[in-house]
Amino acid sequence: MAGAVALMELVSDIDHLAEILRVSRGKAMYDKLMVDTVQAARLAGVSWERIGDVLGVSRQAAQQRYGQYMMPMAPLKTGPRKREQDER
Repeated sequence: MAGAVALMELVSDIDHLAEILRVSRGKAMYDKLMVDTVQAARLAGVSWERIGDVLGVSRQAAQQRYGQYMMPMAPLKTGPRKREQDER
């Protein structure tokens, strides 16, 4: 009987650990999706203030949490396009 109880506890532990692993993987996927979504919003010109509002945190908190993952935003190049328009 003691062996059966020990086996049940082992199976229970394995089940719990497997569930922890699944949740951990799900959280990692969620975190990546959130970073990608915030980055897309920033590249589209959405302000940190608006992102923070949606997340229920301050602008500073949103920027501190996600800013480290952002790709540098290249400055807009208006010079050559403006010259092309002037030549027409």
